Amino acid sequence: MKKMIGLLFCLTILAGSLAGCGKPGVSQNGKDTTLRWVMMGPGEQQDSEMVWKEFNYRLKEKMPGVSVDFQVFSKTDFAEKWKLMSASNEAVDIAWSGYLVDYKSEARKGAYLELDELIENNAPALRSELNSLYKEMNGAGDVFDSTKVDGKIYIIPILQSYVSEGQSILTHKELADQYWDAKKAGEIFEKNQTANKECYDVIEEYLKKLKDNGEIRTGVGITTFAWFKDKGYKTGNVFAIKQVGDKDYKVYNKFELPEYQLYIDTLASWYSKGYIRNDIISVENPRQNDGKKDGNILWMLPTFDKFTSEAETKSNGFDTLAINILDKKSATTSYNAYTGTSVSIPKNSRNAVKAIKLLELMNTKDGKELYNILAFGLEGTHYKKVNDNRIETVDGAAASLATANSKYGIWNWVIGNTFHTYETQAKPEGYYDYVKSVYKTANKDNDLINNFNADFNNVKTELAQASAVIGEFEKPLFTGALPNHNDNYRQFKEKLKVAGIDKIIEDLQKQFDEYLRTNRK
Repeated sequence: MKKMIGLLFCLTILAGSLAGCGKPGVSQNGKDTTLRWVMMGPGEQQDSEMVWKEFNYRLKEKMPGVSVDFQVFSKTDFAEKWKLMSASNEAVDIAWSGYLVDYKSEARKGAYLELDELIENNAPALRSELNSLYKEMNGAGDVFDSTKVDGKIYIIPILQSYVSEGQSILTHKELADQYWDAKKAGEIFEKNQTANKECYDVIEEYLKKLKDNGEIRTGVGITTFAWFKDKGYKTGNVFAIKQVGDKDYKVYNKFELPEYQLYIDTLASWYSKGYIRNDIISVENPRQNDGKKDGNILWMLPTFDKFTSEAETKSNGFDTLAINILDKKSATTSYNAYTGTSVSIPKNSRNAVKAIKLLELMNTKDGKELYNILAFGLEGTHYKKVNDNRIETVDGAAASLATANSKYGIWNWVIGNTFHTYETQAKPEGYYDYVKSVYKTANKDNDLINNFNADFNNVKTELAQASAVIGEFEKPLFTGALPNHNDNYRQFKEKLKVAGIDKIIEDLQKQFDEYLRTNRK
């Protein structure tokens, strides 16, 4: 009996050893770790738990004993959720730290860990692979240079596989072919550095013909068309810096620019002529009519590339024409490592070393399979393979920007290096190679102005006051529907003066001058 018990005990030990040998789901050191990762996205979806379970199963092949607890908060909720978690010292191992959060302020107040030594000692491939791709497009530089705060690394920029050679003005191709000389419009936009009267006149020729022939529909999409006035400038919430032609390196109060006055005057004129819907002031979300067959006849996108017309046609369900409003040569700047999306390791992480190793996987070739599972879900359930690097999602929306109603899909630009993303039906074949080729020939003269980041810490009170004034006046002025728009515009500028906008611009000019001193060659 003793011999039999001993034999059974040995067999049990042997079976346990074999079960743990290289099999996903079993820790080799006996200590399991669950990393908490919070991110912005579409929220938890129908198949989230199924996909995350498979992700964790596959992860243990790369990181035995490690799993991830994902929490995905909507765009409207994320900033507040992060604020509460940070303030209450909740344990979070990885956090999205993109455009909804001021990562520099967060870093300076100690919300994020410094990553320099963590990367050097535990994730060397993270830096080397990101830099290899970055230098392939830019020719030089370090991927972390533009993200550092006081000389230290606090975020890992998520390299985005997008390119822009300008800004798009869009319309219905069928109507443009009939009523507009789009080639002439494109030539006028390209030759004029900023949005002057000639630019608006060539648009108005089109609008008049549409109105005369009963094809104006819901008119000009004023929400996105507001970007047109910024043509040729780098703009922020209250400032503008000229990017084209003879650069004067001056920081302007953008609301005082002649282009701003012209825009407000033009919209008032267009409203009176019926090119903007007469109930525009009461419409809660005018942008919802962009890209609809019976909706806005003219709207804009903040980017342009050679595939925009094709992509918008697929997205909208009717032939859509995109025209670049900028000079392509001057519009395309070098690749920017930080364009509003990144990940960080919060100060309260209990597993910083394992967190940085996971982020290394999400941004390097070794983790490509895991990355695409997290982004698109499971093959056969959420997508089918077209070839080794191209898929077709079952849910068409998930191919580009999944929603809460999608069965599954997380936005790839939230989780890691997007150059490892599968191509989907939302992008033409060879898109990633196209992106790289454009950046290799980018106009680096614009980099200096484009890379300036304004800091409002010294003028927080004035900025808050100015923002309140902007909230009161700007939206009504942009409808074109105010009966006395010039009086309202005058009051707007006067109230901004009282709020302290001159102090804001003066402070930004000092910042920009110092930035030029240290960065200008």
